[in-house]
Amino acid sequence: TNGGPSRLRLPPEREGRPPQDPVLNQLLRQFIRKTQSSDEIDRIMMEIRQRASESNELQNEAGEMFKLMLSFPDRYGTEYAQSLAKAYLGR
Repeated sequence: TNGGPSRLRLPPEREGRPPQDPVLNQLLRQFIRKTQSSDEIDRIMMEIRQRASESNELQNEAGEMFKLMLSFPDRYGTEYAQSLAKAYLGR
């Protein structure tokens, strides 16, 4: 062996992708701010759900953007925002 198992954590596997829809993209940028209040996160999530309900494509984009967000939990969103994203994905 080369000195035993590594203690370094590998970076998470990146999942998802940023939304192509400009409205969802703007909402995501607001949603992932680490300084966002829970009340604002609730409001933004409501807007995301409303926008995503307009078509299957937008629903898919919302799911993919939340997967991307959750791939980097130390970088994107508060714990509360991450919990809402997980609930959206059924995780």
